[in-house]
Amino acid sequence: MPREPQRVGATCVGQAIRRDLTEKRAPLAIPITPVRVGDVVKLKKEHPCGANEWKIIRVGMDIGLECVGCGRKVRLVRYEFDRRFRAFLRRAIDEQGHSAATADEQDEAPPV
Repeated sequence: MPREPQRVGATCVGQAIRRDLTEKRAPLAIPITPVRVGDVVKLKKEHPCGANEWKIIRVGMDIGLECVGCGRKVRLVRYEFDRRFRAFLRRAIDEQGHSAATADEQDEAPPV
């Protein structure tokens, strides 16, 4: 005699699991942080050397970071960087001599 499947509510356990796997859930949106090479940032956790200042040395699909305390270089995937990012400590200077913060503020300022 075949064994009857275990029921949860009106459906089988197997159907409930398949339904859970096929449901599309909206991923949590983490905003992309606009960074430049030369920026110094603070991340969620400090480095084992005790410093919590990281200099951006590469920007792209992944972010290259250098610990200001010990000089260790690491790379983080963009998503991980955006998730761990906490604050800008210093912004890089662009070709015109403006920091990134002042350039952003000028873009947002209403025309006079």
